[in-house]
This record gives sequence, structure tokens and C-alpha cells, in this order.
Amino acid sequence: MMWDGHWREMMGGWGFFPWGGLHMLFSLAALALLIAFIVSLFTHRPGGPHHHPPQPPGDQRTGMGLAILEERYVRGEIDREEFMLKKRDLMG
Repeated sequence: MMWDGHWREMMGGWGFFPWGGLHMLFSLAALALLIAFIVSLFTHRPGGPHHHPPQPPGDQRTGMGLAILEERYVRGEIDREEFMLKKRDLMG
């Protein structure tokens, strides 16, 4: 049997428990990282959380033009009639 003192020598003088505890911690950490990676694959969209799909050039110009037009209307640079007329022109 190995219970007569040779057990400790066989394990390198350190015994079994310190390495077993470290092995358990590393295993749990690896499992947690694997679960986090799998969850991130299914929850994150490509391009990050604020990524918007690209718009066609015409739509993008119309959106930017409408935003500028709305800003000018809010600042009082143009009146309601001119705003509605230019908005109709932009929307086609």
C-alpha cells in the first residue's frame, strides 16, 4: 500500500490537494469563459451594438437633407410653408 509515507513522495512532496484545487479553479474559469463566448455569439450583432445597416445612397442623402431642413425650421431660418415645400421636394 502507499499509505506508509511514500504517497507524499510519489506526488512530488506537495501532496494532492493544492494541485487539485488549482485544477478545479482553472477548469471552472475555462468553463465560464466558454459559456460567455457562446452567449456572446448569439447576443451580439456584427459591427457592435450601435451598428446600423448601410442605407442606399439616395435614402442616405434624403435623410441627411431632411435632418438639415428640420434643423433650419427649428432655428426659425425658414417658415412652415417653405419647410413643407422643400420637404415635399426631398421626399420625391
